Amino acid sequence: RNNPANRGKWCDVGLWSWSRHPNYFGEITIWTSVFIISINVIKRWEWTSILSPLFTSFLLLFLSGMPILEKNADEKYGSRDDYLSYKRTTSPLIPLPPSIYGALPSAVKFVLFEFPLYNHTHLAISNQTAASYGSTEIPT
Repeated sequence: RNNPANRGKWCDVGLWSWSRHPNYFGEITIWTSVFIISINVIKRWEWTSILSPLFTSFLLLFLSGMPILEKNADEKYGSRDDYLSYKRTTSPLIPLPPSIYGALPSAVKFVLFEFPLYNHTHLAISNQTAASYGSTEIPT
């Protein structure tokens, strides 16, 4: 991030070559694992501890995590073919080899958390078109 050679690039190396948000996958996995490990000792009201992994997953998948980051990345890089290729072949959450994920049908990708709310590439194209007209509005 601090390397000037990386300005204008997104992270697509290491785990990020297999998942666009491997850190969120790890976070969800840890909280879910803690709950699963504790199942043998949970009694009565302690079952409410399931709320922790559910709430964490909900926040990261639908509110504060992935939707915001996906929108920002799409607005910044969404008009670039290399980014669109990366996004098309890289799982949003569960680490999978790009060659496998890229070949999956859309319905399977949806099950693997490729939700429509993560696609804002049309904004980048709209912004690029508006910029080419020298305004912030697209002509109608």
